[in-house]
Amino acid sequence: MRVIDSINGGYSACGGRCNSGWYGGVLVLEDKDEAFVDCPTDASFEERASHCREWINATVPPKRRIILVTPCDDGVKQEVIAEAEYVEGPICPREQTETPVLAWIERHDARWHLMLYQDDTLCTVVSSDDVIRRATLIRDGDVLPWTDVGAMTTTLDLVDPSPTPGSHWYVPTVEVETAYEKDHFGICHGSPYFVTGR
Repeated sequence: MRVIDSINGGYSACGGRCNSGWYGGVLVLEDKDEAFVDCPTDASFEERASHCREWINATVPPKRRIILVTPCDDGVKQEVIAEAEYVEGPICPREQTETPVLAWIERHDARWHLMLYQDDTLCTVVSSDDVIRRATLIRDGDVLPWTDVGAMTTTLDLVDPSPTPGSHWYVPTVEVETAYEKDHFGICHGSPYFVTGR
């Protein structure tokens, strides 16, 4: 194995085969950690702790890109085929295709979009507002009462209305609208956590 090229800020990648040879897709996050590591060396412990707590916001890249990578006579060609405020992917088919095929999701204009790059053309397959309908906690496998949201984003406190003594596990959960049928909703779960009550 040998390195034939590198992509600064490359975060995740996929690779496939088409009739003309191999190709790849790369998600690029520019300067993701630059703001985080840019902490003054003479900062106090409290200042460093505050800086670390802001890590997520400090490392959000200003833009995300999808790069198509293909071989060429003098090495590797890198072509930016998409750019958005938020991107997840890309992925490509396992099967050989006629031309490079990449798919990913991206967010812009307050909407989510499923994108497809095929035959040197970029198109939007489907778009969704992805509205959060309601939120709740799952406690020890039981769904607690839902809280209505009806917004794109929200900040709220989810509270167990009838806590009991002992150890319990909780999972934050939201129900969201999807880009499919009108009454076809999605469920998203957060990371579980454990609590010991008195």
